[in-house]
Amino acid sequence: MIHFLKKIKIDFFLCFLILISVYLCYQNYTPNTFLSGWDTLHPEFNLKQYLGRISSVWQEHQGLGAPPSQAHLAELPRMLIVALLQLIFPMSFVRYGYFFLMIIAGVIGVYFLLKHFFNNRREAAFLGGLFYLLNVGTVQNFIAPFEMFATNFGLLGFLYLFAVKFIEKGKKIDLVIFIIFNLFASSMAHTATLWYVYWSGLFIFLLTFSLFKKISFKKPLLILISALLVNLYWILPNLYYTTNYSRDVITSKIHRLSTEETFLYNKKYGTLKQFALFKNFLFDWRIINNSGKSELLLKTWQDHLNNQIINIIAIGFFLLTIVGAVFSIKKKSAPITAFIPIFLLSSFFLLSGSWPVSVIINKLISSHDFFKEVFRSPFTKFSIYFVFTLSIFFGYIHDLILKKIRISTVYFFVFVILIIVYAKPAFRGDFISKSMRVSIPREYFSLFNWSQKNGDGRMLTLPLHNLFGWVYYRWQTPTGYQIYQGAGFTWFGLKQPTLNREFDRWYPYNEQSYRELSYAFYSQDLDLIEKLLQKYQIEYLLLDENVYNPGSSIEQRKLFYREIENLFYSSSQIKLVKKFGEKISVYQFLPNKNMSSIRKLSNIKSVLPTYRWNYIDQAYLDIGNYISPLLVDQQMNASLVYPARNIINERERIDKNAVDIKKDSYEIDFGAGKQNTGTIIVPNLSKLETVYYADIFVQAKDRKTIAIIKPILPYVENTDLYNKEIALKDGSKQISINSQTFLIPELVTDEQIYIGSTVIPLGKDIPVAINGETTKKIVIPNEITGLKLNDNPPTIKGKFPEEQTNVNVSTITNNIRDCGFEKAKLIKKSLVDIGGRSALEYQAQDGDICDTLFLTNLSQNQSYILAIETQNLSGLPFKFCFEDDETKRCVLEDVASQTTRPTTDYFIIPPYHGISHFNLILNNQAIGDVFSINRLLNIQVIPFPYRFFQAIHWQASNSGITTSSAQSVNFTSTRKINRWLYAATLNQTDLTNTVISLNQAYEKNWRAFFIPNSQFSVFNFQFVNIYLPFLFGKEIKEHVLVNNWANGWRLRPEQTGTSATQRANITIIFWPQYLEFLGFGLLVIAFLVIIKMNE
Repeated sequence: MIHFLKKIKIDFFLCFLILISVYLCYQNYTPNTFLSGWDTLHPEFNLKQYLGRISSVWQEHQGLGAPPSQAHLAELPRMLIVALLQLIFPMSFVRYGYFFLMIIAGVIGVYFLLKHFFNNRREAAFLGGLFYLLNVGTVQNFIAPFEMFATNFGLLGFLYLFAVKFIEKGKKIDLVIFIIFNLFASSMAHTATLWYVYWSGLFIFLLTFSLFKKISFKKPLLILISALLVNLYWILPNLYYTTNYSRDVITSKIHRLSTEETFLYNKKYGTLKQFALFKNFLFDWRIINNSGKSELLLKTWQDHLNNQIINIIAIGFFLLTIVGAVFSIKKKSAPITAFIPIFLLSSFFLLSGSWPVSVIINKLISSHDFFKEVFRSPFTKFSIYFVFTLSIFFGYIHDLILKKIRISTVYFFVFVILIIVYAKPAFRGDFISKSMRVSIPREYFSLFNWSQKNGDGRMLTLPLHNLFGWVYYRWQTPTGYQIYQGAGFTWFGLKQPTLNREFDRWYPYNEQSYRELSYAFYSQDLDLIEKLLQKYQIEYLLLDENVYNPGSSIEQRKLFYREIENLFYSSSQIKLVKKFGEKISVYQFLPNKNMSSIRKLSNIKSVLPTYRWNYIDQAYLDIGNYISPLLVDQQMNASLVYPARNIINERERIDKNAVDIKKDSYEIDFGAGKQNTGTIIVPNLSKLETVYYADIFVQAKDRKTIAIIKPILPYVENTDLYNKEIALKDGSKQISINSQTFLIPELVTDEQIYIGSTVIPLGKDIPVAINGETTKKIVIPNEITGLKLNDNPPTIKGKFPEEQTNVNVSTITNNIRDCGFEKAKLIKKSLVDIGGRSALEYQAQDGDICDTLFLTNLSQNQSYILAIETQNLSGLPFKFCFEDDETKRCVLEDVASQTTRPTTDYFIIPPYHGISHFNLILNNQAIGDVFSINRLLNIQVIPFPYRFFQAIHWQASNSGITTSSAQSVNFTSTRKINRWLYAATLNQTDLTNTVISLNQAYEKNWRAFFIPNSQFSVFNFQFVNIYLPFLFGKEIKEHVLVNNWANGWRLRPEQTGTSATQRANITIIFWPQYLEFLGFGLLVIAFLVIIKMNE
């Protein structure tokens, strides 16, 4: 039969392959739904807007703005396909359409590649193409689809086909087609590492192929250079970001908390058995189903592969591919053998849990952070190459067999059936997860339409309950409630730049804005919220009550919906402007209405130091707009220095250089950055702190019994500065202080006896009752005295409370709580002795053991130092959550230090002014067979007047606290020409102590230029002076940080080159944009050279 079909001109095998692919797509399509969730791209929501965003190196839409963390511009060629799909199909099908196209293209490409290798023998090419589509590795790349992986899958076969054809025949047309496919394959570089892996694999293949063929490397080198040249338009900006900001990504909190877990999940599946089954970490990934319950993403596939017959088939397929690779060497098949180095490289990364690979990887990642990133999630980078090479070997071994046997037709159909049986869930709709097929409510598209008709002021998305860029929505559909889960989708339709958690990890200014804003909202401080809206120039607030927090109704408290609405209703400056349905509301912050992108700041003060990790910007609260000089020679004349701004380091611990924490006290040195001439300003305690802790003692003194109230407040020298003594009547049994009662011991000596502690409001009368009768009211002083300029160093001290905040680990219950989704393989908790000290040792294997400590005596009106002493013997360190008992939100979420010696980590807990208390939740998590063994030695929660310390500052002479003014009316015009290009003309030339600011996050290569009037007209912008201002303009060198996040340039009259009656014309550019232009220029040149090249 097969011999008969070969005589027919129609390629039956290709048609059959396409038919299977189309049927697979049909079975994984749900009409009237969007393919959305996980990592999502939705250019179809507004294609023109998306094109504008990806064409700009500066990513304005990402919160405060950010440099290009991902190769967004690589998406540009794909937009041609998206535009075509959008012309033909409804919006909801466009994303489906692209993935279906890549599914079909992928199998066709591999089919043609193998057919070329096998001299047009089609049966084995068909089996190789079918296996490429229907294997568990491919399923894991499509179960939660993302465009870059689909593009890699879809075009890899074509790329290699035309590369090989060019090497073999040297035809120019093959090189041109290869370049065209390379252009469309660019979108695999959305996360650039995937493209770099592709190019590296191509290099390895071509080098190996040339060596086996014993041919010149000239043509392979031309292919490699061509592939680079046509991608330089995104590679150059991407290299700029990688060179300057890769460290920021590594230290971002989201990344820091997830890197180790991600690596271990990959390592868990890095065993030989899982490798042979093509399984990886997604088999452990959980989703929330539409009933709100947690379940495995790949549960259907897990159950399917647990079937012994399917398991045997899967292992058999893998062994066949290995046999194919071995026979390619034996038969000296150069094109097939050339794939073996790629297979070995992919295998090395995927076998991270197997000896000796695990030993090598462990040594590498312990040597440098770079290798932690390389091995963080190898499956996403190498899995497609892995299944691609195995499909080549799979096809090759079948080609050898089919040439040898007589019953080739039977053999062929047996393997077709085996592959389909092996991939049975794919044809039941589990190739693409059903959870990714969602019915997005029409209210969102109404929101998008409204967005396009209104201003482009920055928008804050609410709630702010989670620091991770992963959001759950729950909305009603005709068939019931539906859950969306992923990185979000709204910013693809919104015109306004949005402050969204998905963007935080890519640029530190976005992450810091979240830290400040979330603190302001959850402390319900309306004044602070409004100040931050001004600081970050936020005009709109989007409150989306479809956002859902998985779990019970208690878990929904952390969303804070009613509290946010009450805050907005109590504000005269925040107005509800539009509501979409019952759950989507847009508010406007009126002071920022129609705010210009460029502002002129007058009477500006300079503030140091800059900071990256803090909850409060006290300088902005004190004086409004300010600048921070970044060049050392400009920092000598700072107006104000707030030494405690950098109290927190990059790991969000207390910086030990800033705070010296001793056994029962701490000291803060306020000498850092002090002015040679000036004063240190110490504010009134009661203006910044609302409550404090006090220890209560009794003592016999001068034949009388007295009670001593010892406030735990900061001091300079005398720790007893605030103490109050209260004489007690003979025979007194109890004393009540601020309505809290303490029993007096029967025997009181001249030694002070501790009887308890209490929380006392600052700056208010404190009622005292003895034996139930109110006798007096006392007031505690709230001024710090004795801190003078000549103190060397000027320090403030604080002591710890007597007892109440120490948690004795030996008293913690021995109850064992398994808190994982699945039952742990092993969990254990025991009390151990470490050099005479008690410690709780937690052990886990492939599971979680948790503890919750209820700290009911901690007032949320007080700020604290949280000190946790732990020891990490193996595996992951403790993960912990300092939880608000009322909202169930983690006000602090972090991990303990991963050290084998006992180590104490110190964290700041700012005041939240809540009505409840805090809980400390500990999680000892183990992933796979790597044991997690951690010891808890000590916990302390120490009162610490954080807001007070933030406000202490040095003030230079003649630099009073005055609020600066911000104006845009001093420009005759301001013009945003593009996302990376702005122009303005100053109306007045008195530039003394003047700064112009641009409302984009600070980046060192935003450049501002004065353009001479003879070269520039505000009404007729000349192309060269606008787009190439560095040719004739004069650069403004004093680039400063405005309000600790934005760009600013200090203007000086002598810089303008204009007279007092002339205008000062300014052009602002983001110069890395020119790297994109350079890349496009080289692309065009490369293409023209190749067109004119001889065969």
